[in-house]
Formats: sequence, structure tokens, C-alpha cells
Amino acid sequence: MSPAKDAAAAAPETIVLPLPNGLKLALRSKQQVACAKFIIKEVFNKNSYGKQPGFQLKPTDVVVDVGGNIGTFALWAAPQAARVLSVEPTNAADCLEDSLRLNGITNATCARCAVSEKKGTIELVQYPGFNGVSHSAAFSPATFGQVFIKLLWPRSQSEPVKVQAPCKPFDDILQENKIDRVDFLKVDCEGGEYALFDGTSDATLAKVQRVALEFHELDPSHDYRRIVKRLEDAGFQVKVKRTLIERLFLQTGMIWAIRV
Repeated sequence: MSPAKDAAAAAPETIVLPLPNGLKLALRSKQQVACAKFIIKEVFNKNSYGKQPGFQLKPTDVVVDVGGNIGTFALWAAPQAARVLSVEPTNAADCLEDSLRLNGITNATCARCAVSEKKGTIELVQYPGFNGVSHSAAFSPATFGQVFIKLLWPRSQSEPVKVQAPCKPFDDILQENKIDRVDFLKVDCEGGEYALFDGTSDATLAKVQRVALEFHELDPSHDYRRIVKRLEDAGFQVKVKRTLIERLFLQTGMIWAIRV
């Protein structure tokens, strides 16, 4: 069976979107299209990751994508890097696995779990109409962000659902996937970044060379300066980029860190 037929057999309702790098993104439902197009624009058209000085991928790079979602970033990185591991706890990972088969990609895999301070399970909130903002049920998303999504994509409005997902520390994920270095760590896990760094050992963090992280402040315990300090103490040069809208309304921003 050909890769395309194999993907179709796994997901009868597969919708395929062409990507600017010639690959194809497989989706499982029409509801995923709006979110997918938004992420494609950010990752490919705006080149949000590749345009940052020092963050261009090399053919020898090992890339880890925490918060892989439907796999758009992984499909951007895979043709440029030696290996890509996408970490995603929700069923959005089905799309990535379909896409890997569809494109015949063999250097990218998926770890289907959330990153946490300890091994166990975590309750997540998913938004079927805009699946790019799944988060822990322990905190709530930015109110303005939700309004923004509904205004731009009115058809995305649907009731959120709660699901249980496995979770484990970043140390365990790297060990289980036999990764002994991370040249590029991309993190976008809707508030889960704090648990990631709280639960990661100094020895594991020392294996990381570059970090591109979208931080969120969705809970009183969330303070991006904690992550900045941890990275600086670990030997990274850190830059924080945050627009006024991101600070006041979206409660997000970006951290760019390179080991020096």
C-alpha cells in the first residue's frame, strides 16, 4: 500500500493541505483546518523560527518539539534536520503520524505524552474547533485570546472537552527516545513550560543548545522570569520578545535562548 493510501486507510476523512516546502499536512477533520492554516502562516510564511539569528537549522541537528500539536513545526523542521521528536499528548498527534506516512518521512517521530514534573496522568482541556490551544485543566486560557479566536474564526466555536493524558518528565522522554543531545528545543505547550523546566534536571538541560519558547501566564504561579533565570543559570544567553498586545491581552511572549 502506498503512503497516501495508508494514511487514507487510517483516517477516512483525511484532509490534505499543501505546505510551502512541498510536503503535505494531513488533518483528521474540517474543524482542524482554520487552526492549521494559522500555524502554517506563522511557521512557514512568516518563518517565525528560522528567521531568528542563530536559530537556523543544520542538517546534523536534533530537534525536539514540545507541544507538537498537528505536526506543522515538525514538518517544517524534518527536511532540514537529522532528527525530529514531536511531543504531543492529545489526539492532534494523529495528524502528524498520518503526515509522516503520507510524505514518507522517516527522521521524525512522536512521543504521545505531556511534559510534567513527574510521571503519571494529567487532565487536559481541548478545544475541538481550534485545537492549537489545549492546556492543563489546572488553569484557564487568556480570556482575550479566546475572544480573539472566536472573532477571527466564528465557526471554531465549540464546547471544550476534558481528556486524560499520560505525562512524564523531559528527562524520561529523552532517555526513552535515545536522545543524548538537543540542538533545537521548541516549546509551545500553553502553560506546561513551567512544569517542563521545574522537572528537568541540570544534566538534561546541559544537553540543550538552543531554546525557542512561547511562554504563557495563565496562572498566578506563572512568571516567565523563572524560566529566564533557569536558562541564564544554565549558561544560556536569553532574549525575551513580547509585544504590548501579548503582555496586556494574550498573556504570552517568546524566549530565545542560545548556550554560550
